[in-house]
Amino acid sequence: MSLQATVLFAQPAQAVVSLLQESYRRCRAAWVVTGFATVEGIEALRDEIRAAPDRLQSFVVGSSTYKGFEALDRLLA
Repeated sequence: MSLQATVLFAQPAQAVVSLLQESYRRCRAAWVVTGFATVEGIEALRDEIRAAPDRLQSFVVGSSTYKGFEALDRLLA
């Protein structure tokens, strides 16, 4: 099994969303680390995570807004 880490700060938002969605669909396990989580970013991965929640090993968020944390709470529920 190989491990792939990707830093995505220099890519357009739409390219990042589709890359993350496709990567999550193909992986066996995922660890997500973000410095700042937005509502839109969390919701962009919502369907993939809900379809295969057992793949998500960890979701680390450095910071977010109150609404961002509410979106994380909805994802956990």
